Amino acid sequence: MACAKMRSLRLKNLVCLSLYKESPLLSCTRSYGYVHVEKKKPPHILGPGWLWRKCNVVHPHSKIVDPLTKYQWLTKSVVVQGLPETIKNIEIPDDATTVDNFVQRAEEYLVFQDHDRPSYRIPELKISGFLQSTLASVWPLGDEFEHLRDSHFTFEPIVECYWRRNGHNFVCQPTPLYTLHTANGLDLFCDPEAQLGTIPPVKFLPSSLGVFKRSFDQITPFGGCRRHSPFPMTHTLFMTYRSAASNDQLLAHGLIQLFAQAAGEAVHKGFKLDRPLSFPLVNQGIITNGQYFTFVAFQLNTLDFREDSNDTRHNVFWAGPTMRFYDDVVPGEKLEGVNKQCAATIVKLLLNRTDVKRTKINWIEPYDITKPWKRPMDRIPGN
Repeated sequence: MACAKMRSLRLKNLVCLSLYKESPLLSCTRSYGYVHVEKKKPPHILGPGWLWRKCNVVHPHSKIVDPLTKYQWLTKSVVVQGLPETIKNIEIPDDATTVDNFVQRAEEYLVFQDHDRPSYRIPELKISGFLQSTLASVWPLGDEFEHLRDSHFTFEPIVECYWRRNGHNFVCQPTPLYTLHTANGLDLFCDPEAQLGTIPPVKFLPSSLGVFKRSFDQITPFGGCRRHSPFPMTHTLFMTYRSAASNDQLLAHGLIQLFAQAAGEAVHKGFKLDRPLSFPLVNQGIITNGQYFTFVAFQLNTLDFREDSNDTRHNVFWAGPTMRFYDDVVPGEKLEGVNKQCAATIVKLLLNRTDVKRTKINWIEPYDITKPWKRPMDRIPGN
């Protein structure tokens, strides 16, 4: 009798193990001689069929050679030098007082903080406290700039993006330090059909992009904010770059972060892959290590990355200048060599007004609020 039970148990183990090898939707765990089979949730965004997909994971902090050109091809983006004219033409109310208040708060934090206290997450802790202190000088302007009053400042939001390029699957999961979400979206920086440059004609293999492969059974594109949130639109990203990097590496870091934020937000809100966007998304970002600031902007016009596509749209990335905010910190005394132009540029990005017409009701055209909304995870990209 005992032998029969042992044979039946072994048979069950073999059946379960064979099911586990053949089906990615079943997982086996051993406990006290028994094998428990657990059903997994089917993948919902990886394409037709309930199959695991092996994706190329793109790390935002890249050390590859010529990263900006490669990421430009990977995201189908055109690089434009300088910030958009919309940002340059922003007027700061009471310019001198606002900028001086920004510099004063920065000096209070950097000069009079406890430098002897150990910081285990340098530069994240230092940059986080610096931004919280300095940006407090901008929030009182919410009476005149309503998007600051109706906004939410998110710390390390979850961002996940999935797209296809040249027959390969790519995933990016960046984590910006802070993200400013607003009720309405930023106005477009340019016409979606505008041809502002060209994309490198060379096709890059994943092996040359500094990526690593990983199997996913479930990917949920997400832009850091839920669809039904009162502040569903991304305004500004604050990103950190720990190690010393060249200018191309900084700009490539900003490009892939802003693209992942916009593309994840677009798919989460219902737009399909391999299609141009009827509602282009715009965001802007600041890359900093606490002393140097790099300003960038991005406009997502299309999610169609097919090589044989007739879509002539390109995504546009604006590579702004890199400025040094201060030269040195004299503990207990003052900041030396403060660059007020850098402080004014930070304030201008935050004061960039949103467009009331670019609300969540106009995400997908035509949009009928009387019909039940179908989650994007229930759809198959490309159909």
